[in-house]
Amino acid sequence: MPRHTIPLNGRTTRHTKFTQDEVEALLQKGFRFAIYHPAGDEFRLSLPLQTIEDRTHGTLTIEQG
Repeated sequence: MPRHTIPLNGRTTRHTKFTQDEVEALLQKGFRFAIYHPAGDEFRLSLPLQTIEDRTHGTLTIEQG
């Protein structure tokens, strides 16, 4: 099960927009994308997916099953 943690930077679990660097890191860890359009800066991870928002540490952990 791929797992990756990113800084929240004002994002929420409902509206997560990834940077190009984050997308590259997710791909390297084996995450699958339902939408992958680098030219249009549009990315959406495939389901099943779990997100864990840690406001204390300001991180968002993503797990894909």
